[in-house]
Amino acid sequence: MNTTVQRPACATAGVDMYPDRDDETANAAAVAVCLQCPLRADCAATALDRVEIFGVWGALTEKRRESLRRHGKAPTGANMIRVAVRREEVARLAGQDVPISAIAERLGVTNDIVTADLRRLRGDHLPGQREARAAADAARAEEKAQRIDAMLQAGAAVKRIAQELHVHRRAVYRRRELLEVA
Repeated sequence: MNTTVQRPACATAGVDMYPDRDDETANAAAVAVCLQCPLRADCAATALDRVEIFGVWGALTEKRRESLRRHGKAPTGANMIRVAVRREEVARLAGQDVPISAIAERLGVTNDIVTADLRRLRGDHLPGQREARAAADAARAEEKAQRIDAMLQAGAAVKRIAQELHVHRRAVYRRRELLEVA
């Protein structure tokens, strides 16, 4: 029987995985190593189960693990911890405007699971929250449209507007067409 044993990314990274808890740069470097690791969820689960107090485990710093425990948000049980770690990663990637399909592929789950995680993280599963979220999204979209209009009127290039406002070029072209018609 041929089994391949996965090694943690920190085993060969050459990064201090036990940085001083107040050293933001060293902690960020350790977290960056963890974010590339295939064993991240298991590592975080182990650290939370064993109440590890030193080092970065599964991309959770000492301060983050302490905060989770202090506020009673540290999940228990290996599966619950893996779900919590996955949701944190979904939130982090979604915050970087990574598409749902890319998040799902990276985490090895379906698009539906990522969508459900995003809804839960946004509170959309709670009564009345969906409508509030839709109204907030509409307000943000209108604000972004106004910013696109202002930049177009100032003569900014479509590519620059798209990059600066994190929108697709087609959206900028559509706004430009609307301005030309008006």
